[in-house]
Amino acid sequence: MKTPRKPGPATLGLLLAGLMAVGAVAPAYADRDDREHHERHERFDRPYRSDHWVLDARFHHNHYYPALGYSVSVLPPGHLDIGLRGGHLFFQAGVWFRPARHGYVVVTPPFGVAIPVLPPDYSTVWYQSTPYYYANGVYYMAGQGGYTVVAPPPDDAIVMQPPPPPVGMPPAPPPNYAPPAPAGAQDGLMVYPRNGQSAAQMASDRAQCTDWAVNQTGYDPLRSPPADSRRADFQRAAGACLDARGYTAR
Repeated sequence: MKTPRKPGPATLGLLLAGLMAVGAVAPAYADRDDREHHERHERFDRPYRSDHWVLDARFHHNHYYPALGYSVSVLPPGHLDIGLRGGHLFFQAGVWFRPARHGYVVVTPPFGVAIPVLPPDYSTVWYQSTPYYYANGVYYMAGQGGYTVVAPPPDDAIVMQPPPPPVGMPPAPPPNYAPPAPAGAQDGLMVYPRNGQSAAQMASDRAQCTDWAVNQTGYDPLRSPPADSRRADFQRAAGACLDARGYTAR
């Protein structure tokens, strides 16, 4: 029986070189995977293309927003144009913008500004049996036809759970609730749900958007004549509101 030959120095050198090459390839693939993961995060988790994201963890909100003062050259799709005395603000998914010299800058809205729909991500807190809706450092309260930016309640009196209703009284309705739109409303819009909303949900959303557009423009499709010059402004406002809620309005 022959004794196996020991590998010579040249063979050992080749083996070591091969092992070193394999060891170098593995980190290279790991680095590539990390870069691809980071690029996917940049593409899909950063719609504002900003490096200045801030985590809002208050009340377990846990949502990222672009920092105050960050500017964009173009407003994000689906924004709402909120008319103010002497100017405009723009709102999209909990972020507020005002026009700036070279685009739009992220700001905090003033108290009293109204929007037709809450941000898609919000936290509900309670103060003295009243619900407040919180997102991105801003508090909202339900009002006529929408939600109004309000002053923060005292920190030490905010609770996360609603207090029990008085005996014999039903619990408060959830946010975004509204009765169905009145029959025969002639707003001139064809509305199609994009996210499979039920007929009842669409009627509720349409009623709220109609109320908000009436408050914004002064045009009421139930009372104003079709030839009223404000009709086009009303339709744009109602259409933008419906678009923000996941509908196509034409």
